[in-house]
Parts: sequence; C-alpha cells; structure tokens
Amino acid sequence: MSSYKKFDAPLDVGRATDRRPGDGPDWQDKAIRALRRLDDITRLASDWVWETDSELRLSFVSPRAQELLGYHPLELVGRSLLDVGRFVDEQGRDLEPTWRTAFRDMHFEAKDRDGNLKFMLISALPVFDPDSGDFTGIRGIAEDITVKRQNEEMLIRLSRAVEQSPVLVMITNTAGDVEYVNPKYEETTGYSRAEVVGRTSDLLTLGHTSPEEYKAMWKAISSGREWRGELYNKKKNGEYFWSAQSVSPVRSPEGEITHFVSVGEDVTARKFYEERILRQSQYDSLTNLPNRTLLFDRLARAQTRALRDGRSLALMFVDLDRFKMVNDSLGHDIGDKVLKEVAERLSHFVGATDTIARLGSDEFVIVLADLQDRYQVAPVVSGIIESLARPFHVTDTEVHLHCSIGVAVFPEDGEDHYTLLKNADTAMHRAKELGGHTYRFFTPELNERATEYLLLGGQLRHAIERGELEVFYQPVLDMRSGQIVSTETLLRWRHPEMGMVSPNKFIPLAEDTGLIESIGEWVMIAACKQNRQWRDEGLSPIRVAVNVSTRQIRRGRLIKTVSKALDKSGMSPASLTIEITESAFLEDAEEINSILLELSGMGVTIAVDDFGTGYSSLSYLKRLPLTTLKIDRSFVHDVTVNPDAAAITEAIVNMAHSLKLSVVAEGVETMEQLQFLRGGGCEMMQGYLFSPAVPAQDFGDMLREGRRLETAPDLFSWLSDPDLH
Repeated sequence: MSSYKKFDAPLDVGRATDRRPGDGPDWQDKAIRALRRLDDITRLASDWVWETDSELRLSFVSPRAQELLGYHPLELVGRSLLDVGRFVDEQGRDLEPTWRTAFRDMHFEAKDRDGNLKFMLISALPVFDPDSGDFTGIRGIAEDITVKRQNEEMLIRLSRAVEQSPVLVMITNTAGDVEYVNPKYEETTGYSRAEVVGRTSDLLTLGHTSPEEYKAMWKAISSGREWRGELYNKKKNGEYFWSAQSVSPVRSPEGEITHFVSVGEDVTARKFYEERILRQSQYDSLTNLPNRTLLFDRLARAQTRALRDGRSLALMFVDLDRFKMVNDSLGHDIGDKVLKEVAERLSHFVGATDTIARLGSDEFVIVLADLQDRYQVAPVVSGIIESLARPFHVTDTEVHLHCSIGVAVFPEDGEDHYTLLKNADTAMHRAKELGGHTYRFFTPELNERATEYLLLGGQLRHAIERGELEVFYQPVLDMRSGQIVSTETLLRWRHPEMGMVSPNKFIPLAEDTGLIESIGEWVMIAACKQNRQWRDEGLSPIRVAVNVSTRQIRRGRLIKTVSKALDKSGMSPASLTIEITESAFLEDAEEINSILLELSGMGVTIAVDDFGTGYSSLSYLKRLPLTTLKIDRSFVHDVTVNPDAAAITEAIVNMAHSLKLSVVAEGVETMEQLQFLRGGGCEMMQGYLFSPAVPAQDFGDMLREGRRLETAPDLFSWLSDPDLH
C-alpha cells in the first residue's frame, strides 16, 4: 500500500494551490493559503476525510482512504458513497441517514480492495448553496474502528465462553478479593455473584483441605507460578464437594501480577467412584471390614512398628464352627446377616491401632498391635469366644454359634505376614481338632501360659470380695532427721492356693482386664483410711503415697476416686501423694496435666515414680505441679559400681533441687549406696536397707515403737553421728 506522501493534491484544489502568493489580489492569496492548510490537514489526519455532491457521489477523498481501503483517492472520486459501503445500526441492519441533517458516529461497513471488512464511525454535515439554499452534498470524516471492533467482539466471545463455561471461574485481585465469578460457580456453590464479589476468596475454604495446602497455593501463585490441585470445600448449604483447581497469575503488559484467575471443576462424582473402587479393592463388600489385601498392608506396618518399639504383635485367626450348617439349613440370606453381626461383635475387641479383617466365608483375622506382653492376647481371646457364643437373633430366627481361634505371635511365630497367618491357621485347626469352641496358640508353651493367665484373671476378679488383697506399706525416711516421713502403698495378693502372687504377674493382668480401676479405687480408700487410723492413734503424721496407672487417669475417674477416698477416711489432702510413672506422660500430656493440676489444687501432692526410665520430654517437669522425683531402683542399684548410673543419679538430684523438687531414692539396699546418695544430696530414701513393705499392723508398730530400722541396727548410730550431718 502506497504512503499518502506520494499522493498529489486532490483535483478540486490542485489548480488553486499551484499558484504562488502574489500572483493575484490579496483575497486570492488568502484563499490559496487556506486551501493549502486544508490540504495539509487532510493529508495528516488519521481519519478519512471526504465530500460528496447532492447525489452522494464522492467529489473529494483524502489520501487516508488508500491506507484504509487500499484504493487511490482518484479511484473513489465519482463513485457513490453507498457503493463504497453501507450504513448499519448496532445490530448490523441497513440504515439510511437523513442526509440533510448532521449526524455523528454512525456505523459504516465497507470492504477494502482485498475484500476484508472494515468498520468505521462516520460523522457528517450537510452542505447547502449559500445563494439558493439548495442541498449540494455532504462533508464527513470516517474513523477506522476495525481493530477496536474486532477486539470488542473477541472480548464478547471470551466473556460468553466464560459465562457459559461448564467449569467454575473466579477472578480475584492480588489481595484475594473476588472481582468476578461465573454462573457455573454460582450454580455449584450456591453463592450468588452479589454474595461473593468483594469478599475474600477463602469463602469456600471451610472444608477439610488443610491450611498448609492453601498456604502452598498462595505461595506458588504469588511467585508467578501456576498451581494445580484438588480442594475439598464447602457449599452454601453445608454440603462438601471436591474441585480440581488451576490457579494462575494474570500479568499486566509490564509484567506485574494484577489478578489471579481460578478455574475449577466439580470432581465430587469422580472422587466418589475412585473411593468406591478403592474400597471395593480393599474392603469386604458384606461386612465392610478390610479384606486380605488391606490386612497384609496394615499387618506389615504393624510389624515395622513392633520391631521399632520392641513390642509384640498377635495375629488371631477366627473361624466359625459348623457355619456351613447355617447356610445350608437357614439360607445364605440369614447366613450373611449372621456374618455381619459377627463382624460387629468382633469390632468391639480392637483398638485404634488394631485391625480386624474378613478373609472370606466365615474366616476372620484380628491383629492386636502394640502389645507389651504376648499374654495380653489371652483375655481378648476369651472375650471373643464368650461373645460369639451368645445367640444371634436374625429376624425371627435364633442362631447359636461357636468359634475356634488360632493365635500366632510376632516375631517368635513368624517374621513375615504369610508365615504368621499360616501358623495362626495351623493353631486354629488344632483348636477345631479339640472339638472347637476354644483356642490354641501356635506353641504349646504359649497355650499353657495363656491358660494360666486366663485362670488367674478369673480369680483376680473375685479377689477383693474374698478378702485376698492386702495393702502393704514401705517406709520412706528423711536422711536429715532419720524419721519416717511417708510410706509407699503396695498391693499384695495372698492367693489361697498359690500363696503370695507376684505383683509383676497380677498387676499387668489387672491392667489388661480393666480390673485396675476397681482395684485401684479399693487400694486408695484402704490407704487413706489406714493413715487416718494411725493419726487417730496419735502416731507421727506421715504422707501415704498411692500409685495410679495410666488407665485410671485416662478413664477420667481419678479425681472422683481421690475425692471419695478422702471423704470416706476424713484424711487431709495434704497427707496424700499420688505417684504416676514417667511413661504416663507419653499418653496424653495435656489431659494428664489438667487432671494433676486439679489434684494439686485440692492439696494433694504429686510424685513421679521410676524417674529416669521414661522417654518423655523433661519440659513437663516445669509445667506439671510436681513435688517429688523418685529415682528408679535400677540406677540406685548400680551407683557404687557403674559410673554412668552414678552420673545419672547425681544429675537427677541436682536437676530436681534446681526445680525445688524433693528426691526419693528407691531400692536402697546397702550402706555404700546410702552413703553415696546422702553425699550427693539425696534427702529421702526407701528400700530393704530400712525395711521391706510390711502389713499395716507391722508398719504401725514401727511408727509406734521406733523400730523402723531394725533391719539395719548400725544405721541408728550412723544417722545420729553429728560429724556426718
């Protein structure tokens, strides 16, 4: 296309402008100058300038026409304006202006030499003869709006595409304030555009998506990167939905981030089907229990934890005896309902870290994880056999079942899950050979021990009512005065046939069977009453310390138990010390802290038993309302022969004193141990050097007659030696 600079002057002014000023009268010179100015203006104007006669034939065309339409001005002169293009309204329909009236910005469409459609805005004025007043034509300008029109149409198409898009679209500013959402967003979330625009984009972030994931998203887009992910959000009506999101930054021509655009798709249905497929692959469709695939996955994880923590794991293979008769006689519909009830009953015997699975037909597997002792499985087995022996009521039918159980223990009975399952299956078949309705461990030794464990558990349940349990007391001496200042309460079981049963045997049994709560309450009441009796007899006031288990604390009954014991005995709270093991703080530090604070507020003192053997953070020493640390006997036993034990013991004493806590050394048995501990600043001790745990009557005699140190007569003179104090 030629540049307008190459054009000659238009025909109607050419001859006049060829004359030079001075060749005619002054008015002619002025006219020449005016024509030249007009010619320069039309050449430089960005718009197309034109003029027609009364028949609308073009009589003047500015050079801009060639750039706009590709025609030389001389090619257009003489042609009708309506041959060049057409006037249209905003909807594109033909329109004929009123030529004798001025008009502005009327839409005009024309095709250039190459056939391309051009869009213009035309403004025009009518021209009249100054003498006769006759209409002689029109003069006008045409502004090229082709690019602008194309951009507008593109924006309209884009806007329609977004408005009609099947995905959720949200546009926010850089602060996260919403500026736009499309109709699909409104339809999916239930929020109208008016409710959303102006609010922050976290309107939907009330679901299950973690705050960390949202932080990662904002970090990515704020740094100019796109973020993709799936979010679990909440609709206005409270329903949750999954959306697959893509969030991208929008930049200005200068590269600055001005907005963020989020495009999302509701994928709730897809997630549902994915989860359904996953569940079908890992869960039994009848009982909703894990199947073999998920069982082996969880079993492998449990084995890894057991090896790491040095604990045992038991796999129980449960098979229903003669279940085929139920299906054959009552039908598979009744049989399926029985199996579902069996699954529900078995579920009551597993904890959060355990697993129950159905392998198929009437075969179930239970994995008991995190066992401190392999024999803990025995009461569970007994409970399952008893539970499944109760009648099943299905519609109008009563079904009676028994089961056979085989138990294999990891790692002794198998180091991989296949071997463990095979050995448990073998033990189960051995139980069936014995007539069913029983259980067997994989090894004869375990069978014998488990049987003894169950028998002992049944007898322990009735030990309180039979008067077989006794409370013994072991004195704690203050090394500065040589006086008995407190006593630790210790439980003893005097079995009518077995004699004195070791606490190491029946205390874990009480924990496993849940009897520890009732036994613990009985011990606390008995100890408080006994201490009150000693006070009433006029004996020296002492504190009585009672050990409590983690189970007693977790059940939330410890406060009530302590209050009950104090009320029944009339003993002052200051005369009671609660001893809790250090390992208990691993269970639930916040809950335990709350309970101990309440006890401390009542006036009860708190001691940490077996200190130094736990794995919890020492920060609890500052947070908990403790008064005393009791050094574990394993350190005391070796203080005179093991430098490490001696160093640890000294460190515990110094640390306790810096925290203004008193220290009790447990298990002191020799004078050498006493001298080392006393030299290190340990102010209180208990152990066989002074006295073993004795019945209440004997302990009262010790307080009454001052015979507290009869087992170590030389200790009297040692304690009374002023040079050693």
